[in-house]
Amino acid sequence: MTIRATSIAAYRSTDRDKRCEEVLAVMTTRADWTLFEIAEAMGVPDHWISGRLTELKNKKKIQLVGFCRKNPSTGKSCNVVRIA
Repeated sequence: MTIRATSIAAYRSTDRDKRCEEVLAVMTTRADWTLFEIAEAMGVPDHWISGRLTELKNKKKIQLVGFCRKNPSTGKSCNVVRIA
């Protein structure tokens, strides 16, 4: 198996719908969240769920609030989202 084939196999084996539901479950515990806050609450790196936030936004299950918060670890601004 090549690296490309391995990557494709890993992508297909990931239960994205389950991860989306996990993200939504965390988000029900308070109103507004950022990517880094959700990742911290779930105990996973933020890159594990960033794609799920995009999917949830495209499905209109979450929405951008219209402001950002800074990640204290990196100093970078992050959009704030909430359940739609």
